[in-house]
Amino acid sequence: GVCEVLCKIDGRWTEILKFDDEVFWELENYRPYVVVETKNVLESDARKREDLIAFLTGDEDVAQSEKEKLENIQRADRKFRASLGPKKKKK
Repeated sequence: GVCEVLCKIDGRWTEILKFDDEVFWELENYRPYVVVETKNVLESDARKREDLIAFLTGDEDVAQSEKEKLENIQRADRKFRASLGPKKKKK
């Protein structure tokens, strides 16, 4: 079928998001989080994510690469769980 283009989306998650060349979000103007150091956090704590650590230390190329690795793991996990069939409800 024919798809209608609604708008052009452009940007990088580490920099800027634009719709039809209009800036919707820009990192320099928005800091959505503050990292607070905590002792004895779980290994699964989001603050231990390699992409976030690289991003916060200014290494955007490593941050992007690590984010893509994480997304690929999440996609594979979602595909695996879907292959197991629907989740059975507890009674």
